[in-house]
Amino acid sequence: MLCIPVRRHHGDFDDFFKNHWLEHNNMAMDWDMKLDDLKRDFLPFPQLSSTTISVGPSGNPEFAVRFDVKDFKPEVIHVFTKSGKLTISATYEEKTGNFTSRRAFKRTVEVSRDVQISLMRCTLLRDGILCLTAPIRLL
Repeated sequence: MLCIPVRRHHGDFDDFFKNHWLEHNNMAMDWDMKLDDLKRDFLPFPQLSSTTISVGPSGNPEFAVRFDVKDFKPEVIHVFTKSGKLTISATYEEKTGNFTSRRAFKRTVEVSRDVQISLMRCTLLRDGILCLTAPIRLL
């Protein structure tokens, strides 16, 4: 004869399910964090850092936008404007044996008519942040 021990729960029914729900919820939160890590590791697209109106060196307002492009060499970063839009793009390709790794970046920002695009300055900082600034016409 086979005897199977039966474990009796010492507590009320609500506590039993509350504990299981909390355990499940913690597992789900852990899964979400791991999924976010995977997205960051396998989809490492640089994100737009900020777009602002700031005070320039002359004391006048200026348009400022910053992008994180640290994964790209300066020679593959392209900045251009067309029809009131500022576009930043970069591509990277690396071949190792039979494998090819590609990474691409493209962001487009609408620029107000008050921004003097012809006077735009573009600076790539040592930490890989691309800063673009342009004065804003005063009315």
